[in-house]
Amino acid sequence: MRIKITQTEKIQQLLAETQKGCSARTIDTADVQIQSREAEDALIDAGIPQKMRQGAHASILPPKVCNSYKYQAMGTHVRLERGSKAWFVTSVSRSYADSCLHGDSGRLSVEMPYNRGLLDAMARRSGIEITRTEEQRQWQELA
Repeated sequence: MRIKITQTEKIQQLLAETQKGCSARTIDTADVQIQSREAEDALIDAGIPQKMRQGAHASILPPKVCNSYKYQAMGTHVRLERGSKAWFVTSVSRSYADSCLHGDSGRLSVEMPYNRGLLDAMARRSGIEITRTEEQRQWQELA
């Protein structure tokens, strides 16, 4: 499944189906759009050029609950993927929430797949020179 972030009716329908009968730790389309903007801002803050942001993933995770909470809490987990110009919802599910000392709000996790070109571009912009160790050179020669 791949639903563009601007298709709010489809996203709301998917969230309603997934969260049917749930009243705690739920999210709505506004939350998904806000989190997608925050994920985009995280990529911008990291200095990743727009043409290289495609393939990034973001997860909207359920909030943690207090350790003293006696039940297994579940929350809505939304997975996003960055296309060439926009974010897409790729999955929505209910999953178990982690626990911690005081609880917290929902969390956003942004991931970027390894890309040597991106690493080189970011290093050049930062004035960092990427070098190989002698062991890495030997392994490359053997390959």
